[in-house]
Amino acid sequence: MDGLRALAALWVALYHAYEFFYRAPGKPHGGIWFDFMSAGHLGVPVFLALSGFCLAYPYARKKNYRVYAPGFALRRALRIAPPYYVVMAALVLLVQVPAFRERVVQQPTDAKDIVLHVLMAHNLFGEHIWRISGPFWSIALESQLYVVFPLLLAMLPRPALLAGVTVALGAVWWFVAPQYANLSTDASAFAFWNSLPSLLCVFAGGMISAKLSAEAKGWGWGWACLPLWALAVWLDVSGQPPPWSVVVAGLGACSALLVTTGHPFHRWFSWPPLVSVGLVSYTLYLTHNPVISLAGKLAAPRFDGWLLHGAAAGGVLLAVFVASMLFPIIEKPFHELARRLAPRV
Repeated sequence: MDGLRALAALWVALYHAYEFFYRAPGKPHGGIWFDFMSAGHLGVPVFLALSGFCLAYPYARKKNYRVYAPGFALRRALRIAPPYYVVMAALVLLVQVPAFRERVVQQPTDAKDIVLHVLMAHNLFGEHIWRISGPFWSIALESQLYVVFPLLLAMLPRPALLAGVTVALGAVWWFVAPQYANLSTDASAFAFWNSLPSLLCVFAGGMISAKLSAEAKGWGWGWACLPLWALAVWLDVSGQPPPWSVVVAGLGACSALLVTTGHPFHRWFSWPPLVSVGLVSYTLYLTHNPVISLAGKLAAPRFDGWLLHGAAAGGVLLAVFVASMLFPIIEKPFHELARRLAPRV
Protein backbone atom coordinates (compact mmCIF):
# COMPACT_ATOMS: atom_id res chain seq x y z
CA MET A 1 0.00 0.00 0.00
CA ASP A 2 2.76 2.44 0.87
CA GLY A 3 4.54 1.68 -2.39
CA LEU A 4 1.39 2.46 -4.37
CA ARG A 5 0.85 5.64 -2.37
CA ALA A 6 4.40 6.69 -3.20
CA LEU A 7 3.86 6.12 -6.92
CA ALA A 8 0.64 8.15 -6.87
CA ALA A 9 2.22 11.01 -4.91
CA LEU A 10 5.32 11.11 -7.11
CA TRP A 11 3.17 11.08 -10.25
CA VAL A 12 1.26 14.12 -8.99
CA ALA A 13 4.55 15.82 -8.07
CA LEU A 14 5.88 15.13 -11.58
CA TYR A 15 2.76 16.73 -13.01
CA HIS A 16 3.46 19.94 -11.14
CA ALA A 17 7.12 19.77 -12.15
CA TYR A 18 5.89 19.62 -15.75
CA GLU A 19 3.62 22.61 -15.17
CA PHE A 20 6.23 24.81 -13.50
CA PHE A 21 9.39 23.78 -15.38
CA TYR A 22 8.29 22.91 -18.91
CA ARG A 23 5.16 24.88 -19.76
CA ALA A 24 7.05 28.15 -20.33
CA PRO A 25 7.50 29.22 -23.98
CA GLY A 26 10.47 27.56 -25.64
CA LYS A 27 10.76 24.74 -23.12
CA PRO A 28 10.61 21.08 -24.25
CA HIS A 29 7.33 19.33 -23.52
CA GLY A 30 6.89 16.64 -26.18
CA GLY A 31 7.54 12.90 -26.09
CA ILE A 32 6.48 9.90 -24.05
CA TRP A 33 8.13 11.04 -20.82
CA PHE A 34 6.51 14.47 -20.98
CA ASP A 35 3.17 12.86 -21.81
CA PHE A 36 3.56 10.76 -18.66
CA MET A 37 4.40 13.86 -16.60
CA SER A 38 1.56 15.93 -18.05
CA ALA A 39 -0.89 13.15 -17.09
CA GLY A 40 0.38 13.11 -13.50
CA HIS A 41 -2.90 14.49 -12.19
CA LEU A 42 -4.16 10.92 -12.73
CA GLY A 43 -2.37 10.09 -9.49
CA VAL A 44 -5.47 11.53 -7.77
CA PRO A 45 -7.87 8.72 -8.85
CA VAL A 46 -5.16 6.26 -7.83
CA PHE A 47 -5.26 7.85 -4.36
CA LEU A 48 -9.07 7.65 -4.33
CA ALA A 49 -9.04 3.94 -5.14
CA LEU A 50 -6.40 3.38 -2.45
CA SER A 51 -8.51 5.29 0.04
CA GLY A 52 -11.58 3.19 -0.72
CA PHE A 53 -9.50 0.04 -0.33
CA CYS A 54 -7.90 1.06 2.98
CA LEU A 55 -11.18 2.14 4.52
CA ALA A 56 -13.14 -0.93 3.43
CA TYR A 57 -10.56 -3.67 3.97
CA PRO A 58 -10.87 -4.00 7.79
CA TYR A 59 -14.65 -4.25 7.48
CA ALA A 60 -14.48 -6.72 4.59
CA ARG A 61 -11.93 -8.89 6.42
CA LYS A 62 -14.22 -9.16 9.46
CA LYS A 63 -17.39 -9.26 7.32
CA ASN A 64 -18.75 -6.42 9.37
CA TYR A 65 -20.34 -3.80 7.13
CA ARG A 66 -21.62 -1.35 9.72
CA VAL A 67 -19.65 1.74 10.71
CA TYR A 68 -19.38 3.05 14.24
CA ALA A 69 -19.84 6.65 13.14
CA PRO A 70 -18.20 8.57 16.04
CA GLY A 71 -15.03 6.48 15.95
CA PHE A 72 -14.85 6.60 12.16
CA ALA A 73 -15.37 10.37 12.04
CA LEU A 74 -12.76 11.01 14.73
CA ARG A 75 -10.22 8.73 13.10
CA ARG A 76 -10.67 10.32 9.67
CA ALA A 77 -10.59 13.85 11.10
CA LEU A 78 -7.34 13.17 12.94
CA ARG A 79 -5.91 11.55 9.83
CA ILE A 80 -6.41 14.36 7.33
CA ALA A 81 -7.48 17.57 9.06
CA PRO A 82 -4.51 18.63 11.28
CA PRO A 83 -1.81 18.47 8.56
CA TYR A 84 -4.17 20.08 6.07
CA TYR A 85 -4.98 23.01 8.34
CA VAL A 86 -1.36 23.49 9.38
CA VAL A 87 -0.14 23.66 5.78
CA MET A 88 -3.08 25.82 4.72
CA ALA A 89 -2.45 28.31 7.55
CA ALA A 90 1.26 28.44 6.73
CA LEU A 91 0.56 29.18 3.06
CA VAL A 92 -2.03 31.84 3.87
CA LEU A 93 0.53 33.58 6.08
CA LEU A 94 3.41 33.18 3.65
CA VAL A 95 1.51 34.65 0.70
CA GLN A 96 1.37 37.90 2.63
CA VAL A 97 5.06 38.21 1.71
CA PRO A 98 5.09 39.74 -1.81
CA ALA A 99 8.23 37.94 -3.02
CA PHE A 100 6.84 34.57 -1.93
CA ARG A 101 3.39 35.29 -3.36
CA GLU A 102 4.81 36.04 -6.81
CA ARG A 103 6.59 32.69 -6.96
CA VAL A 104 4.16 30.17 -5.48
CA VAL A 105 0.62 31.49 -5.90
CA GLN A 106 -1.24 31.06 -9.15
CA GLN A 107 -4.39 32.96 -8.10
CA PRO A 108 -5.22 35.58 -5.45
CA THR A 109 -6.58 34.52 -2.06
CA ASP A 110 -9.43 36.21 -0.19
CA ALA A 111 -11.48 35.66 2.96
CA LYS A 112 -14.06 33.52 1.15
CA ASP A 113 -11.27 31.20 0.00
CA ILE A 114 -10.17 30.70 3.58
CA VAL A 115 -13.71 29.99 4.83
CA LEU A 116 -14.40 27.48 2.05
CA HIS A 117 -11.05 25.76 2.61
CA VAL A 118 -11.68 25.51 6.35
CA LEU A 119 -15.07 23.90 5.59
CA MET A 120 -13.46 21.71 2.89
CA ALA A 121 -16.05 22.89 0.40
CA HIS A 122 -13.84 24.86 -2.01
CA ASN A 123 -13.90 22.06 -4.58
CA LEU A 124 -17.58 22.82 -5.19
CA PHE A 125 -16.85 26.25 -6.64
CA GLY A 126 -14.82 26.73 -9.80
CA GLU A 127 -13.56 30.17 -8.84
CA HIS A 128 -12.14 28.84 -5.56
CA ILE A 129 -11.10 25.27 -6.36
CA TRP A 130 -7.43 26.07 -7.10
CA ARG A 131 -6.88 28.83 -4.55
CA ILE A 132 -4.28 28.70 -1.72
CA SER A 133 -2.82 25.47 -3.15
CA GLY A 134 -4.13 23.68 -6.22
CA PRO A 135 -3.97 20.08 -4.92
CA PHE A 136 -6.16 20.94 -1.92
CA TRP A 137 -9.31 20.36 -3.99
CA SER A 138 -8.91 16.59 -3.66
CA ILE A 139 -8.64 16.81 0.14
CA ALA A 140 -12.10 18.37 0.17
CA LEU A 141 -13.37 15.63 -2.14
CA GLU A 142 -11.86 12.98 0.12
CA SER A 143 -13.68 14.41 3.15
CA GLN A 144 -16.96 14.32 1.23
CA LEU A 145 -16.36 10.68 0.30
CA TYR A 146 -16.01 9.89 4.01
CA VAL A 147 -19.56 11.17 4.54
CA VAL A 148 -21.04 8.70 2.04
CA PHE A 149 -18.70 5.83 2.97
CA PRO A 150 -21.11 4.19 5.48
CA LEU A 151 -23.81 4.02 2.81
CA LEU A 152 -21.40 2.54 0.27
CA LEU A 153 -20.14 0.06 2.86
CA ALA A 154 -23.70 -1.19 3.45
CA MET A 155 -23.83 -2.15 -0.25
CA LEU A 156 -20.39 -3.79 -0.28
CA PRO A 157 -21.68 -7.34 0.51
CA ARG A 158 -23.20 -7.12 -2.97
CA PRO A 159 -20.35 -5.68 -5.06
CA ALA A 160 -22.38 -5.74 -8.28
CA LEU A 161 -24.97 -3.50 -6.64
CA LEU A 162 -22.31 -1.08 -5.38
CA ALA A 163 -20.66 -0.94 -8.80
CA GLY A 164 -23.97 -0.53 -10.60
CA VAL A 165 -25.22 2.28 -8.35
CA THR A 166 -22.01 4.31 -8.47
CA VAL A 167 -21.47 3.84 -12.23
CA ALA A 168 -25.12 4.77 -12.92
CA LEU A 169 -24.76 7.91 -10.81
CA GLY A 170 -21.56 8.76 -12.66
CA ALA A 171 -23.21 8.15 -16.03
CA VAL A 172 -26.02 10.57 -15.20
CA TRP A 173 -23.43 13.13 -14.15
CA TRP A 174 -21.28 12.62 -17.27
CA PHE A 175 -24.01 12.47 -19.92
CA VAL A 176 -27.04 14.33 -18.53
CA ALA A 177 -25.79 16.92 -16.04
CA PRO A 178 -23.32 18.83 -18.30
CA GLN A 179 -26.13 20.54 -20.21
CA TYR A 180 -27.37 22.07 -16.94
CA ALA A 181 -23.96 22.96 -15.50
CA ASN A 182 -21.94 26.13 -15.94
CA LEU A 183 -18.77 24.94 -17.66
CA SER A 184 -17.77 28.30 -19.08
CA THR A 185 -14.31 28.38 -17.49
CA ASP A 186 -11.55 25.81 -17.13
CA ALA A 187 -11.90 25.94 -13.33
CA SER A 188 -15.68 25.40 -13.34
CA ALA A 189 -15.31 22.53 -15.82
CA PHE A 190 -12.60 20.98 -13.65
CA ALA A 191 -14.82 21.28 -10.55
CA PHE A 192 -17.66 19.55 -12.41
CA TRP A 193 -15.69 16.64 -13.85
CA ASN A 194 -13.76 16.02 -10.63
CA SER A 195 -16.74 16.10 -8.28
CA LEU A 196 -18.03 13.44 -5.92
CA PRO A 197 -20.72 12.14 -8.35
CA SER A 198 -18.16 11.85 -11.13
CA LEU A 199 -15.46 10.04 -9.14
CA LEU A 200 -17.58 8.04 -6.71
CA CYS A 201 -17.20 4.90 -8.84
CA VAL A 202 -13.39 5.07 -8.48
CA PHE A 203 -13.63 5.16 -4.69
CA ALA A 204 -16.20 2.35 -4.76
CA GLY A 205 -13.90 0.35 -7.04
CA GLY A 206 -11.23 0.48 -4.35
CA MET A 207 -13.77 -0.80 -1.84
CA ILE A 208 -14.71 -3.70 -4.11
CA SER A 209 -11.02 -4.54 -4.53
CA ALA A 210 -10.78 -4.65 -0.73
CA LYS A 211 -13.60 -7.18 -0.53
CA LEU A 212 -12.08 -9.37 -3.24
CA SER A 213 -8.66 -9.13 -1.60
CA ALA A 214 -10.08 -10.04 1.82
CA GLU A 215 -11.63 -13.11 0.20
CA ALA A 216 -8.32 -13.98 -1.56
CA LYS A 217 -9.84 -13.48 -5.01
CA GLY A 218 -8.48 -11.72 -8.09
CA TRP A 219 -4.76 -12.59 -7.78
CA GLY A 220 -4.22 -12.58 -11.56
CA TRP A 221 -5.76 -9.15 -12.14
CA GLY A 222 -2.74 -7.20 -10.90
CA TRP A 223 -1.03 -7.04 -14.29
CA ALA A 224 -4.04 -5.28 -15.79
CA CYS A 225 -2.94 -2.05 -14.12
CA LEU A 226 -0.13 -1.52 -16.65
CA PRO A 227 -2.25 -1.39 -19.85
CA LEU A 228 -4.99 0.48 -17.99
CA TRP A 229 -2.59 3.19 -16.80
CA ALA A 230 -1.07 3.40 -20.29
CA LEU A 231 -4.57 3.79 -21.74
CA ALA A 232 -5.40 6.46 -19.15
CA VAL A 233 -2.32 8.48 -20.15
CA TRP A 234 -3.23 8.16 -23.84
CA LEU A 235 -6.82 9.25 -23.19
CA ASP A 236 -5.56 12.24 -21.23
CA VAL A 237 -2.95 13.52 -23.69
CA SER A 238 -5.18 12.88 -26.72
CA GLY A 239 -7.89 15.17 -25.37
CA GLN A 240 -10.64 12.62 -24.80
CA PRO A 241 -13.67 13.64 -22.63
CA PRO A 242 -12.55 14.41 -19.05
CA PRO A 243 -13.92 11.48 -17.03
CA TRP A 244 -12.54 8.66 -19.12
CA SER A 245 -8.85 8.98 -18.30
CA VAL A 246 -9.65 9.46 -14.62
CA VAL A 247 -11.94 6.43 -14.40
CA VAL A 248 -9.50 4.22 -16.33
CA ALA A 249 -6.62 5.31 -14.06
CA GLY A 250 -8.77 4.42 -11.05
CA LEU A 251 -9.55 1.01 -12.53
CA GLY A 252 -5.82 0.47 -12.98
CA ALA A 253 -5.28 1.15 -9.30
CA CYS A 254 -8.11 -1.24 -8.38
CA SER A 255 -6.48 -4.01 -10.39
CA ALA A 256 -3.06 -3.33 -8.85
CA LEU A 257 -4.64 -3.83 -5.42
CA LEU A 258 -5.75 -7.37 -6.32
CA VAL A 259 -2.43 -9.03 -5.54
CA THR A 260 -1.15 -11.30 -2.79
CA THR A 261 2.24 -11.55 -1.14
CA GLY A 262 3.41 -13.90 -3.89
CA HIS A 263 2.77 -11.47 -6.72
CA PRO A 264 5.76 -9.61 -8.25
CA PHE A 265 3.99 -6.28 -7.62
CA HIS A 266 4.07 -7.00 -3.92
CA ARG A 267 7.86 -7.20 -4.03
CA TRP A 268 8.28 -4.20 -6.31
CA PHE A 269 5.93 -1.96 -4.34
CA SER A 270 7.62 -3.07 -1.11
CA TRP A 271 10.98 -1.62 -2.19
CA PRO A 272 12.15 0.21 0.98
CA PRO A 273 12.85 3.64 -0.61
CA LEU A 274 9.41 3.56 -2.22
CA VAL A 275 7.78 2.56 1.07
CA SER A 276 9.60 5.43 2.81
CA VAL A 277 8.09 7.91 0.36
CA GLY A 278 4.70 6.25 0.77
CA LEU A 279 4.80 6.76 4.52
CA VAL A 280 5.04 10.53 4.03
CA SER A 281 2.86 10.62 0.89
CA TYR A 282 0.05 12.68 2.45
CA THR A 283 2.44 15.32 3.76
CA LEU A 284 4.16 15.25 0.36
CA TYR A 285 0.82 15.76 -1.36
CA LEU A 286 0.01 18.74 0.85
CA THR A 287 3.39 20.47 0.60
CA HIS A 288 4.88 19.64 -2.80
CA ASN A 289 3.04 22.27 -4.84
CA PRO A 290 4.58 25.43 -3.30
CA VAL A 291 8.02 23.78 -3.16
CA ILE A 292 8.00 22.76 -6.82
CA SER A 293 6.36 26.02 -7.86
CA LEU A 294 9.10 28.03 -6.17
CA ALA A 295 11.84 25.85 -7.68
CA GLY A 296 10.30 26.03 -11.14
CA LYS A 297 9.82 29.77 -11.19
CA LEU A 298 13.42 30.26 -10.08
CA ALA A 299 14.98 27.68 -12.43
CA ALA A 300 12.88 27.69 -15.61
CA PRO A 301 13.89 31.21 -16.77
CA ARG A 302 17.57 30.43 -16.17
CA PHE A 303 18.15 26.87 -17.39
CA ASP A 304 17.67 24.78 -20.50
CA GLY A 305 18.53 21.25 -21.59
CA TRP A 306 20.00 18.91 -19.00
CA LEU A 307 20.31 21.70 -16.45
CA LEU A 308 16.56 22.22 -16.66
CA HIS A 309 15.89 18.47 -16.35
CA GLY A 310 18.22 18.30 -13.36
CA ALA A 311 16.51 21.26 -11.74
CA ALA A 312 13.08 19.64 -12.26
CA ALA A 313 14.28 16.37 -10.72
CA GLY A 314 15.86 18.36 -7.89
CA GLY A 315 12.57 20.17 -7.27
CA VAL A 316 10.73 16.86 -6.87
CA LEU A 317 13.46 15.48 -4.59
CA LEU A 318 13.39 18.69 -2.55
CA ALA A 319 9.63 18.27 -2.13
CA VAL A 320 10.17 14.71 -0.86
CA PHE A 321 12.84 15.93 1.55
CA VAL A 322 10.61 18.73 2.90
CA ALA A 323 7.76 16.25 3.39
CA SER A 324 10.08 13.85 5.23
CA MET A 325 11.13 16.64 7.58
CA LEU A 326 7.57 17.80 8.23
CA PHE A 327 5.89 14.39 8.57
CA PRO A 328 7.04 13.74 12.19
CA ILE A 329 5.76 17.18 13.18
CA ILE A 330 2.45 17.71 11.39
CA GLU A 331 1.17 14.21 10.66
CA LYS A 332 2.66 11.31 12.64
CA PRO A 333 1.50 12.45 16.13
CA PHE A 334 -2.10 12.46 14.94
CA HIS A 335 -1.80 8.93 13.53
CA GLU A 336 -0.86 7.72 16.98
CA LEU A 337 -3.63 9.74 18.60
CA ALA A 338 -6.20 8.28 16.20
CA ARG A 339 -5.08 4.73 17.02
CA ARG A 340 -5.51 5.39 20.75
CA LEU A 341 -8.84 7.19 20.59
CA ALA A 342 -10.67 5.44 17.76
CA PRO A 343 -10.41 1.70 17.09
CA ARG A 344 -10.65 0.86 13.38
CA VAL A 345 -13.72 -1.38 13.44
